Amino acid sequence: MLPPLQTGFADEEDRLFVMTYEGSGAEGHYWHDIFDKDGVFAGRVSIANHGTYGKSRGALFTLAREGRIYHFRENRDGFKEPVIWKMK
Repeated sequence: MLPPLQTGFADEEDRLFVMTYEGSGAEGHYWHDIFDKDGVFAGRVSIANHGTYGKSRGALFTLAREGRIYHFRENRDGFKEPVIWKMK
């Protein structure tokens, strides 16, 4: 049995992004629950797997800063590419 979460990261506003094992429907993407600085659930975002367990075919690194989520993922050709999303 696996724990309910895989990994997490925080941003400069003390929001916590927790990667769950629940697939979001997009290939290789998992839901990340977002909690505010007081630990209150604030929403969810779908981000590619950053491979905490097993082989990664998704994101290799993820960071949230200044209203954006940055991560690198491995594309089908095996090259690393940056992906940047703006949060609302």
